[in-house]
Amino acid sequence: MKLRTALCGLMLLALWTVRVHAQEFHIGLEAGLDSASFANSDASNFQGSRVGFAGGGFLTLGFGGLGIQPEVLYIRKGAQSLNGTSDVALDYIEIPVLAKFSLGLPEINPAILIGPYFSSNMGTQSENAIATNVNNSDVGGIVGLEFHIAEFYLSGRWEFGVTHVTTDTNISNRDMTVLLGYSFI
Repeated sequence: MKLRTALCGLMLLALWTVRVHAQEFHIGLEAGLDSASFANSDASNFQGSRVGFAGGGFLTLGFGGLGIQPEVLYIRKGAQSLNGTSDVALDYIEIPVLAKFSLGLPEINPAILIGPYFSSNMGTQSENAIATNVNNSDVGGIVGLEFHIAEFYLSGRWEFGVTHVTTDTNISNRDMTVLLGYSFI
């Protein structure tokens, strides 16, 4: 218990230290929709996309035009078969760590987002048992644009998985996500 308290104290001290040096510090929530699909050679039967929810929280540490934005998101990925008879839904807790390159404009501040994500599979729903041997994790990259308007954020992102969804196929996640965020600090 003392170790846990000491670690929490150290994390708060580290955040405070970074905040003192950062020119910009924001904590907020974001939510939106994603359109997910499968890609690679074994994904030919899954050309349909599925729309799902994405949401969570973010922390932005800005140093001039460059920032770091770690996030914790719930995101639903998956795909639909060509004929629409089969649907695979994958629920992930995703942790993107994004570099944020912004112009620093006062009213509407555009930024480019780029970085890796690390996901943990929290559940899989599959019609006709077509998704077997699902990997417990997914790793990939994110490229996107974000517009910061006062306390609000609007971002559009493209995610590409580099790990396989299952252990016995060459299928990876692809995802287009649109998120609306609000910074309360």
